[in-house]
Amino acid sequence: MTLAIGISVFLRNVVMPAAIWCAMIFSGMPHGAIGEVVVAMSRPTAPIAVILAVQYGSAEQEMASALFYSTVLSAITMGGFIWLTSLFN
Repeated sequence: MTLAIGISVFLRNVVMPAAIWCAMIFSGMPHGAIGEVVVAMSRPTAPIAVILAVQYGSAEQEMASALFYSTVLSAITMGGFIWLTSLFN
């Protein structure tokens, strides 16, 4: 895994759901909705990125690697966000 892929996966699996969580808490959203949205945002990278990379012949290997690592690590990150959001319900 290259540094760029690692950063991409970290941003997608950890930073984005955490940022959404903070934004929703500060906006006063109900805790049930916050949990649902945060868990939905912690899903792995969408396969459409790989499809587009192959179609346009650009960064196919990098996108496939990002999808793979994002999917593998999402088992941990999704579980973590499910647990964290359940603490606030």
